[in-house]
Amino acid sequence: MPGSTRIKTLVFPIAELLMMAMLLLSCGTVAREKERGTIEQLLLVSPLTPLQILVPKVLAMTLVVLAGSMMSVFAVLGPVFHVLIKGSLTLFFALTALSGFTSSRLEHFIATVPRTLLLGGAVFCVGVWRIRRQFE
Repeated sequence: MPGSTRIKTLVFPIAELLMMAMLLLSCGTVAREKERGTIEQLLLVSPLTPLQILVPKVLAMTLVVLAGSMMSVFAVLGPVFHVLIKGSLTLFFALTALSGFTSSRLEHFIATVPRTLLLGGAVFCVGVWRIRRQFE
C-alpha cells in the first residue's frame, strides 16, 4: 500500500527524534547530577525515598515530551505543512504520554551506568546505532 509507506516515512522519524531527545534529556540530567555530586547528597541527606525523588523527574520529562509533541502537531504540522490529522488526538497524546513515561524510566535506568555526561553520550550513540541497525 502506498499510503502505509508514506505514514511510515513520516511517523518513524518523528518517533525516533522524540525518543532520542528524551534519552538525551534524561541521561543528561542524571549524568550531570552524578558529575556534580548532587544526587548523592540528595539521596543521603533528604528524608525522601529514592522513588519520591525519581517519580517527579520522570513525570517532568514526560510533560516536556508531551508539550513538545503538542507544539509540533498544533503549531507546525497543521499551520506550516497543512497536514490533516485523522483519528483521535486524545489517543495520540495518551500514547505519547505513555511512551514518554516508559522510555523516561528506561532512560533513567540506562543513565545509572555512565559516571559522566560524555560517557552518557557515548552510551546513547551506541544504543541508537544498535537500534537503527536492527530495523535496517
